[in-house]
Amino acid sequence: MHEVVTSNTPDILEYVEFRWYQPIFYLDDAPFPNPKRIIGRWVGVAHGVGQAICYWILTDTGNVIARTTVRKPSLDELKDPTILSQIDVFDDNIRAVFGCDHDKPLDYNTNGP
Repeated sequence: MHEVVTSNTPDILEYVEFRWYQPIFYLDDAPFPNPKRIIGRWVGVAHGVGQAICYWILTDTGNVIARTTVRKPSLDELKDPTILSQIDVFDDNIRAVFGCDHDKPLDYNTNGP
């Protein structure tokens, strides 16, 4: 409908790149020697923040931050025990922050990346 009214084709790329609550990597500006690539969860598109496509990211402390440098883990990374362990630790931190039941999964989409 928007396209018919305005004669402009909307750009939906920012909405199709990630799934809700998908595990992602984002870059942090932490000083050396802290890790720059950090596990988070994608929670939406951050409109009006920054100059490029920007996303809302849930951090392991339960805070939501905006980041432009975001990528989803590759299929190989999702099979890596180290990465899977980092995702599990992240989920445990979120359960602790929000008081969630540890017997229920946090991931609403388990179909892969």
